[in-house]
Amino acid sequence: MGSRDDMRYVLTRVDYWLNYAEAKNAALVGFNFVVIAIVASLAFQESAVISVPCAIAAILLFTVSSVIGLCSFVPSSDGEGTENPYNFFDTAQDGASDWLASALSEDEDDKLLAEEVGCNSRIAVSKYRSFNNALLFTVLGMALMVFCLTTAFFAAL
Repeated sequence: MGSRDDMRYVLTRVDYWLNYAEAKNAALVGFNFVVIAIVASLAFQESAVISVPCAIAAILLFTVSSVIGLCSFVPSSDGEGTENPYNFFDTAQDGASDWLASALSEDEDDKLLAEEVGCNSRIAVSKYRSFNNALLFTVLGMALMVFCLTTAFFAAL
């Protein structure tokens, strides 16, 4: 570290991971809504393929996943890290932006840039955590759907 160019590089990397986290959350939310529509059409029709209670449970899991994914678009200031200032998890660490600012200089612009890196890093960490939590509910919903469809298949035999 040591120059404004280095700090701009770190900010560029943090922003890249922030955009990637947002894209993953948006894709998961879109996927969930498509699956909700499919599950509803399989359960709430005259010749239902799966039972209504199974469909409701699956829809609830996919809805919880979607809500978590949508909440990820609201930033938080939570962060964790080890000791690598080029890693956005680490730059999200408490006090990291102070360290980065002092590593550059006493220039006010450098301090503002370091503060931006720290802020964006905390937002990226929050979005990744939201994605992981939402993904858990999506996986549970998919497992429930496999169970429901398997049960319906064997009941039809």
